[in-house]
Amino acid sequence: MSLLDRAAEWLADRLADNVSHSLAYTQGATTLPLAGTRAVELVRVLTSSGSTITARQASFVIRAADVTVTPQRGDTIAETIGTDVVRWEVMPDPNGVVWQYEDAGESMIRVFVQESVR
Repeated sequence: MSLLDRAAEWLADRLADNVSHSLAYTQGATTLPLAGTRAVELVRVLTSSGSTITARQASFVIRAADVTVTPQRGDTIAETIGTDVVRWEVMPDPNGVVWQYEDAGESMIRVFVQESVR
């Protein structure tokens, strides 16, 4: 493991310990208690007519070692902030990707979501 990989792992631990919220990741009958950090970005998407629109893209950054299932479209994430619970559904980003590694050392993953209306 390189120095950069160890630094990324250390950073993932600090992120999980200090700025994460409690999450419950559900896939089928499996629910995993996790800690993750929600991020919201503005992304530009090229439409089929050739115009560009700007959209908000939500995602969670989670320590890869804590996720024992491969994220799939339709999985759910319940985020607890204080006494409030917000539900999210795993959905692909504009490029069709459901999740990706967040760093070269693969110590963190980013899971793309949209707020659930169910």
